[in-house]
Amino acid sequence: MRGLRHRRALRLLAPAIWAAVVGCNRVQVGEAPGSSPRSSVLLVTIDPLRADHVGSYGALGVATPNLDRVAVQGVRFDQAIAPAPITLPSHASLFTALYPPTHGVRHNGVYVLGERFVTLAERYREAGYQTGAVVGAIVLSGRFGIGQGFTHYDDAIGGAGSSLSGYPERDAAAVTDRALAWLDATPGPFFLWVHYYDPHARYSPPEPHATEFADRPYDGEIAHVDVQLGRLLRAVRQHSEVEPLIALTSDHGEGLGEHGERTHSVLLYDSVLRIPLVMSGPGLPAGRSVDEVASLVDVAPTLLALSALPPIAGAQGRDLRVHLDETPGAAEPGWAYAESLVAHLTMGWSPLHAIRTASHLYVRAPRPELFDALRDPGQLTNLLPDAEGSAPVALADRALASVLGGGSDPNAMQPLDPATRARIEALGYALPTPGAVADPTGLTFDPKDGLPWIEKAMAAHDAQFAGRPDLAESWAREVVERFPESQRGHEILTQVYLRSRRYAKARHHAEALARLAPAWAEHHARVGLTRLRTGDLEGAVAAFEEALARDDGHVGAHLGVMRKLELGGSVAEAEVHAAYVLAHSGREVDFDQVGEIWAAAGHPERAALVWRTGTQRHPASQRLRRRLAGVRAERASGPE
Repeated sequence: MRGLRHRRALRLLAPAIWAAVVGCNRVQVGEAPGSSPRSSVLLVTIDPLRADHVGSYGALGVATPNLDRVAVQGVRFDQAIAPAPITLPSHASLFTALYPPTHGVRHNGVYVLGERFVTLAERYREAGYQTGAVVGAIVLSGRFGIGQGFTHYDDAIGGAGSSLSGYPERDAAAVTDRALAWLDATPGPFFLWVHYYDPHARYSPPEPHATEFADRPYDGEIAHVDVQLGRLLRAVRQHSEVEPLIALTSDHGEGLGEHGERTHSVLLYDSVLRIPLVMSGPGLPAGRSVDEVASLVDVAPTLLALSALPPIAGAQGRDLRVHLDETPGAAEPGWAYAESLVAHLTMGWSPLHAIRTASHLYVRAPRPELFDALRDPGQLTNLLPDAEGSAPVALADRALASVLGGGSDPNAMQPLDPATRARIEALGYALPTPGAVADPTGLTFDPKDGLPWIEKAMAAHDAQFAGRPDLAESWAREVVERFPESQRGHEILTQVYLRSRRYAKARHHAEALARLAPAWAEHHARVGLTRLRTGDLEGAVAAFEEALARDDGHVGAHLGVMRKLELGGSVAEAEVHAAYVLAHSGREVDFDQVGEIWAAAGHPERAALVWRTGTQRHPASQRLRRRLAGVRAERASGPE
């Protein structure tokens, strides 16, 4: 703890230290007397956006005029590659200039970017910039460490809808509104990151794009985002004293059925790896395109260099300005690393690792693949094994060794911090603990071969959200029968059986989840709930205590441990848990359940107090009013 406090103290002092080093004596935002105004910086990520669905990248019949305009005004990188086809790891690489094996964030939902890593936002904050962020989905909640360095981090998604992954999201118009509100209240110079999430499945663009792109709703979502991007760009320029520095990109692409992948996260082809990257502003030429490969890890070094700020020590990315020198041989050919551990972590199959150069894509897998990226952009013809030992394969092997640490374990995971409140109300993206292997063939099972089963699990997940529990159950059962340790399958079945009150079956699958992923508190909490519903109060309390041992901020686990009262537990301990639930959640259902537990344990006065407080917090709640009326009626009918 002492080391953590020291690191935090140093980060608070960092702006003053940097000001003293550069001799500008800046302790507040603003410009030192006599200095030139600094360019504000806008970074936009459109999640998930394929490069070949953008007009300036050659796409036909799309509507991306605002993104295209920035490409014309600045530099377009034609071979930009995402480090992972999944949101949180890719954004962690964007902000740290490190690949996932180095920063340790390998999946959504339960990984946290460690405080020891320096981020792009921290560099700007240290230099006196106002730093703000507005994100479009809870997958980028600040609880996952991605908000480091931002003095304003707007991740309040609220009661917005959910994407196919189950993650709550908000519309691009709402995201833009929040970003503009921050700009109106913020003096420059500023560093602003805006994240749009709309192009995720399910694709449902608003009008007029729903009609215009009726047969291509993914492109309709992109068109809607581009309209909002136009609003954002106009506002940023209006709030900038001098020409702003702008970077527009994505965290990954979308499969759209290519190679059998409907969305993203499992495979490593250009459909999910090749993304747009355009930059404009001071220090950048206009109308330039770069054919050399680039990676998201290169964005932070480039922006910092353009802003004349110190680089991130140990960065694996490089300043992309080296590619703007048209002198032959000015820059060595580069490569970009990418990985997918999703099938490995959720199914126990082999991980996938890839190296992309300007000319080739190499994928290390049980059945490795090499593609000519120029002649075969769809990656349909595997050149291996005929090209084994060729220069592209040798380069890829060296590059993979440098990223994965040579002889180190490429599958090593950074475990979830037990104190993290990593509770997302979503049904997808469950993670096991390290070493869990689902298929008996172990790490020799190629995700390419299992993709139809992952797609079936996703279809079951989608059916559940669409109100078709019968289909969800049928398809999830098929997945679990083929792969008995499929977490996604067990999780869907747990939810289906809970909602249909088939509690014994729900308990079976919940306990399977807790066995497969014992480090995740949510699984133990679900075990507690299913045991409670099957009449096993003692077992339920034990499971809730297991959940709290892994995440002491899990509201549902605190609520469950309160039930120790019915087993002779202390009132004082129950009060602690009740207070935590109401302070950290305070939903109508939480007031209802806390009061119910007090009443069941023989404390009607405490129950009445909770329900009365609940009606004050939720005056429209008929449920709480009925509870309170019941207590009063019971008192009235009791002995004089």
